[in-house]
Amino acid sequence: MFNIHMVREAWKDMPTARALGRVIEELGIQDNRELADATGLSLERIKRLRHALTLPPEYQEYIDTGNIPLNFFWELKRNVIDPLASKRPGLTAEFGDSEVLDSFVNKRINGVITDVVSLRMVTPIINFAAREVEDPMETSPLDETIRSLVKDPEKSVTEAYEDTVQVVFETEKLERRADNVVKSFERLLGKARTDDEKGFIQRVGLSLANRITRLVS
Repeated sequence: MFNIHMVREAWKDMPTARALGRVIEELGIQDNRELADATGLSLERIKRLRHALTLPPEYQEYIDTGNIPLNFFWELKRNVIDPLASKRPGLTAEFGDSEVLDSFVNKRINGVITDVVSLRMVTPIINFAAREVEDPMETSPLDETIRSLVKDPEKSVTEAYEDTVQVVFETEKLERRADNVVKSFERLLGKARTDDEKGFIQRVGLSLANRITRLVS
C-alpha cells in the first residue's frame, strides 16, 4: 500500500517519514536497502527520512509546514554535526548533543543562513582544524572559528569560511583540477591521429600555459 500511494501521489517529507516509521515498526526492517526495496524509495531518501524521524517535534513541524526543508537538516548533519563528532570530538563534547543543531536552526530562522549549500563550507573548516593537530582532542587554532559558528548567533558560515580556509581550500581544489587537465592533454595527445590534430592540441595547451604564466608571474 505504501508503494501504491507513492506512485499515485507524492507525499511530502514528514508524512512520508511517518509512514516509513510505521513500515519499520510493523515489518521490523532496519536495513536501509531492505527498506528501499520494500517501499520503492531511493536509498538516499530513506536515509533522509529516517534522519527526519530523529529530529525534535518542533523541527519536524518546520519541515511539515515548509518553513525549513528537510534538506537543510540533512546537509547540517552531513557537513557539520557528523564531521564535528568524528574529527573534533572535544568540541562536540563541549557543545552537547543539541546545541549545534539548535544554533544552526536559529541561524536559518533569523536569516543568518539563507541557503543549504553554504553549510558545505563548514566541512573544510573542520577538516583543516583536524589537519593542524595530531590528536583530535588537541586544540586547533580553527576551533575558535567553529566555536563562534555555534555560539555567536550573528556569525555566518560564509564569513567564517572566507576569513579562514577559503583561499587554501580552493587552491587545493584548483591543484587537483589542474592535474586532471594535464592528464586530459596527455590522453588527447596519445589519441591524436594526424599532425594537424596534435598541433591543435599543442596550441591549446600552450595558450593555456601562457595565460597562467601571465597571471602568476
